Amino acid sequence: MDMKMRRMLLTMLVAAMAVSFCVPAATGQSDEHLGAAPISHIGLAVPDVKVAAESYSIVLGLPVPEINESLALASPDGGAPAIARAATFTLANFLIELEEPKTKFGPVFDVLKNDGAVGHHLSVGVAGPFAPARDRLIAEGGKWAGGTASTSWSYVDFRDAFGLMLEPISMSIFDNLNKRVLSGPISTTFGKHPVTSVGIVVKDVETSSKRYADVFGLTRMTVKRVPIGGGSSVKTVRWIHENHIAVELDEPGEGPSPYAATLRFRGRDALHRIGIEVGEDFDAIARILSDKGGTRLDGPSKDVAYFDFTPSLGLVLEIDRKPTELP
Repeated sequence: MDMKMRRMLLTMLVAAMAVSFCVPAATGQSDEHLGAAPISHIGLAVPDVKVAAESYSIVLGLPVPEINESLALASPDGGAPAIARAATFTLANFLIELEEPKTKFGPVFDVLKNDGAVGHHLSVGVAGPFAPARDRLIAEGGKWAGGTASTSWSYVDFRDAFGLMLEPISMSIFDNLNKRVLSGPISTTFGKHPVTSVGIVVKDVETSSKRYADVFGLTRMTVKRVPIGGGSSVKTVRWIHENHIAVELDEPGEGPSPYAATLRFRGRDALHRIGIEVGEDFDAIARILSDKGGTRLDGPSKDVAYFDFTPSLGLVLEIDRKPTELP
């Protein structure tokens, strides 16, 4: 091989090595951020889990689940665990967990005392090692409120950032909960229609959306203003997580709206709703929800309807005729 050929091959090898080192890192949880981690469930703090479970049973068309009378919530400082009474409902692809504090301390008691019956946490699966993912959330400014260094779940408080605590859970816990979903009873209200979104109302969507993106290690998305009729509007942004459930942050504009009503009632960033895609059953399910006591509110289009069950369930139920897309 002559010298000219050797130089050409060496140049090609160096170029190839340079390209290999410039390939961008894969998205997901490889850098200890949660990324678009799959969403398991939401949790709500309630003053009486039996009363709340009976209300949910009626609206969702599901049997009242067995109440866990002694759910132990370990303390990060190693102190005595807080105890809660808990009941869990399963929808087609999602869970709703109701927690009533039994001890006068702990992460559920504190939320109920300060904010009343309200959304408590958003639970997401951790695909990689658990402790680094939890520690990343704390490094991003979250307050470690539940779980210990050895548990495979934690509560990390981001209510001041975007209205909810995060509950990272190991994939073994996530998979076990998913088995409960698959084996659970079918809702006579929603059938097998899936939950497709979790909505949070915030005072400042620009700030909250940046915090959400940075905490999860996601791309910062562009906030869009969407008219909702009556001269009102909402500034909104969304991320779709791995299991096709979106998280939406909404800041109400001027004038009355479902978002403004919840923000005014809560007085702070808070869980607003869960959205369920119901397809051609839209009109039938809308009648069912009205008959069950939901106050119908206008959504951002004729294919979206909100039903306010805040007095009984602590949230709004959204139904969508087709997949939601921001304009």
